[in-house]
Amino acid sequence: MHDTYGRNPRLYPKELEAQHSDAPRQLPRIGTSHQMNWVEACKGRAEATCPFDYAAPLTETLLLGVVALQAGAPVRYDPRSMAIPNAAAAEQYLRRNYRGEWSL
Repeated sequence: MHDTYGRNPRLYPKELEAQHSDAPRQLPRIGTSHQMNWVEACKGRAEATCPFDYAAPLTETLLLGVVALQAGAPVRYDPRSMAIPNAAAAEQYLRRNYRGEWSL
């Protein structure tokens, strides 16, 4: 168990934590917040604690899971066309219609 962004890790039961108290730290620690680490990585001044080439596909996968839950059916996503060919009803969860005065 741990707090937000992996801070204050601990094992339960406490006896198990005591047995592994000398476990080596394998990942680098950052001296700033998660958000500032992300900003600095975007600017090329630091390495992101979760590299973008890993985080982006992971986020896309998780969001597609949400789409499948909302659609109530399995989805087969085509990343090239950014479409769901097997579940047309799920397409509504991929994009939004902006009001007339708003656009991207």
